[in-house]
Amino acid sequence: MRSVFFVLLTIFFAMASPPLLAGEAVVTGHAQTQLIAESDGVAPGGTVWLALSQKLEPGWHVYWKNPGDSGLPLDLSWDLPGGYTAGDVIYPTPERIEIGPLVNYGHEGAPVFLVPLMAPENARPGEFVDVGLKASWLICAEICVPEEADLSLTLPVTDGPAPNADSAALFAKARADEPVPLKGEALFHAGKDRLIVDIPAPDGKLKDAYFFPSTESLIEPAAEQKMQTKAGRLTLSMKPGFEYKPDALDALDGVLVITRADQSRSGFSLAASRSDGPIEAPEDGGLIYAQP
Repeated sequence: MRSVFFVLLTIFFAMASPPLLAGEAVVTGHAQTQLIAESDGVAPGGTVWLALSQKLEPGWHVYWKNPGDSGLPLDLSWDLPGGYTAGDVIYPTPERIEIGPLVNYGHEGAPVFLVPLMAPENARPGEFVDVGLKASWLICAEICVPEEADLSLTLPVTDGPAPNADSAALFAKARADEPVPLKGEALFHAGKDRLIVDIPAPDGKLKDAYFFPSTESLIEPAAEQKMQTKAGRLTLSMKPGFEYKPDALDALDGVLVITRADQSRSGFSLAASRSDGPIEAPEDGGLIYAQP
């Protein structure tokens, strides 16, 4: 009788707290935002990927982690049960967005931001996990408006979580929009008047390239970036920003976006090491960045 009672009690709580793998979409002034899970649950000690999916009004944009000349990145405040932790946001490959004399780094259209959610080892199968998130962002066109949304999900703890078929296409597109790691050695030279990055040249005939540093105000976003390719290497020369301190710059990371001759666009994440000596800079007559 006790086992029957326990089974009935488990079924009752499962029916009272059904899984909610895609939270309700929240419509704000210029965006629609939703929190979605990639799988139908999370295993004890496992990770489930969550997507903060947005659909922006045409002409409006939100910001990358380095917003460029102006703006603010996403701000996420999680409400999680004890032992559960959310990782860092994985941003899509950024775009260069011109607003008058300023250049912002951000996202238009339907950006998807991925976040890993880690469960503790002592999570018990049969439990349900309530995930809460307060997300806030700055969205801009000719003007900028702060917006926020309260989002939520309910996920079961299970030994064998399966992919959520309803979200498969969304997560596949989000991962296709992520920058991929750059292969080969990446170097930089911090000169007095120019910051120079030297990396392996990506395959294909290049039309132009632009480097988005992760650190704000390291370069001037609106300034041209001179590019040259030589002996299998791609070199970019950038104008320093007001936070540029060449002697204190020990490492450089960010995203390189290249546009090929066929207009295809690719993003590469890179972490560059300081060069022992100077790097040959592109000449003034070399290629310069042009908006893709």
